[in-house]
Amino acid sequence: MKSQVSEISPVLVEVKVEVPWETVKEDLDKTFLLVGREARVKGFRPGKVPPAIVRKLFGPRVNADVAANLVSRSLIKAVEEHSLQLCGEPDYGDLAEITAGQPFSFAAKLEVRPTIDKVEFDKLEVYKEEVAVTDAEVDEEVERRRKWAIEYSAPEPMRPAKNDDRLGVSYSVTVDGEEEPAFSNEDNEIVLGAEGLLKEFQEGLLGKQPGDDVTLEIAYPEEHTNEKLRGKTAVFSVKVLRVEEPHLPELNDEWAKEH
Repeated sequence: MKSQVSEISPVLVEVKVEVPWETVKEDLDKTFLLVGREARVKGFRPGKVPPAIVRKLFGPRVNADVAANLVSRSLIKAVEEHSLQLCGEPDYGDLAEITAGQPFSFAAKLEVRPTIDKVEFDKLEVYKEEVAVTDAEVDEEVERRRKWAIEYSAPEPMRPAKNDDRLGVSYSVTVDGEEEPAFSNEDNEIVLGAEGLLKEFQEGLLGKQPGDDVTLEIAYPEEHTNEKLRGKTAVFSVKVLRVEEPHLPELNDEWAKEH
């Protein structure tokens, strides 16, 4: 791996990194091998999908995952090699892509600590700001931490799913009548009512129980990031595997000491 650092300002540098193709190829081969072992493709036994088909079906996703891993791993190494002291998250700009047979190159801008000359501390004046914390703010923080430690278990007796429940689901996806294995999932967890959950999943799974089958149609806009879904309607064949209800930890002195 090659890396070089150029100073943009006393607090900003640009790091350019080049990873040799041999390293990139090794990462790709390892990732495709792992994907091939777990891939579920119609017409083939699990783990027996030919490598060429694995690369065709999962190539874009694997390339993107490997590229992201290379960027993260090699940037950490470059920061260590050049003894950079970071002050924020890297700015990668346009995402780098993998090209077969070519080195993988990318650049990132990093905020760094400036070099500070000797400061005469005895001449500095320090002002202490009084901060008042209200009981409401304390209660809000306590509830936030309790939600971090939330646990789930199956309700007894079992009942229809409701908001805040966590569901385990499996689903297969078809687009234009053809199954898309790359979008399928054998065991995915979702929380009903969670921010970001697709409306179709929220409405379609509310009130369902383990063993129920649900068919959901989701229309994707023309500007969707995945070209296979742009302007298309995907059909999700969903099976509910489990329904679990949330349990907040008991608020007591022991819990408060730990958190």
